[in-house]
Amino acid sequence: MFCFYNLFVEVNQAYTHRKSYLNFWNLFDVFSIILNFMIVFMHTFNVILGLENLRIAASIAVLVMWMKLFYWMRLFGPTAFFIRMIEETIYDIRTFAIMFIFCVMSFANGLYVLNYGRSAEGEDDLFVSAFGIGMLDAIIDQYMLGLGEFGTDNFKGKGKFLAWIYFLLATFITQITFLNMLIAIMGDTFDRVSEAREQSALKEKINILSDYIWMMRDVSNENESKYVYVVRPMTLGDNEGNEWEGKIS
Repeated sequence: MFCFYNLFVEVNQAYTHRKSYLNFWNLFDVFSIILNFMIVFMHTFNVILGLENLRIAASIAVLVMWMKLFYWMRLFGPTAFFIRMIEETIYDIRTFAIMFIFCVMSFANGLYVLNYGRSAEGEDDLFVSAFGIGMLDAIIDQYMLGLGEFGTDNFKGKGKFLAWIYFLLATFITQITFLNMLIAIMGDTFDRVSEAREQSALKEKINILSDYIWMMRDVSNENESKYVYVVRPMTLGDNEGNEWEGKIS
């Protein structure tokens, strides 16, 4: 029943917003509805494509529903500000994320080549096998190293000296330099969003309410000749120095 109701809401939103409907959260809602329909159908009619597949689908569906709960937190003032801050933080670290991925990949590639053939020679691998795929395991190992997981027990035998050099360089560059740089970026974003806390919360409320504008349409068409005008100043004037310039400034 709730799946059909949510589908009804999404269809009305798509009809009202047309091209502007295609954004991340709306597509996320459609994915959630399809996934829940599939699970209910498989459970009701005993159409189970393996218990393991059903578990995977149900696990993803539950996670998606919890993420939708985060979306609805934008409706309330105190939590709307934090949702806005999370979105702005993720947007601000986009360039950092690319550089961080390249850094992890570079050390992972070097460690993967250094580890090649060790198991055939009777030596232990330099990193733990998580998925059984060499390069992917090396990437996971370097990501864990950036978080503080030090797997150095197998640094012995041939190539151990170079492995320790990679380890020291990775800890200094990935863990100390990059992650502290991430904290600095997030701190500046927090200060910028906090500067306009009320406006940020209000914007999130308006964004979620705009999805349901179709429920407020006037069937009498009396409002067709009424408009709302948005006025922007051509020059900033006295407000020119009020834009965010960073906490150091």
